[in-house]
Amino acid sequence: MNHQTQPTIKVIDAMMGSGKTTYMIKQLNNDNDRSKRFLIVTPYLKEIDRLIGAMPDLCFQSTESHKSKSKEIKDLIAERHNVVIIH
Repeated sequence: MNHQTQPTIKVIDAMMGSGKTTYMIKQLNNDNDRSKRFLIVTPYLKEIDRLIGAMPDLCFQSTESHKSKSKEIKDLIAERHNVVIIH
């Protein structure tokens, strides 16, 4: 019998400038369970660098523009990386 737990999806949605990204960075940096994996989707390329730099212990990966984005995302997730991408 397979007793896998279902992944938890948490959507953070609010007005621009209300502190969503700052809140998320604090929450993830304060979470001591490094077995958890995270997928962050942002609308801006510059946010990817900000997020990766703000959470170095989580070793976030992002897609490379010269590859198939959907295949690369699937591969990163299958390899259990933390992933940050633009939508």
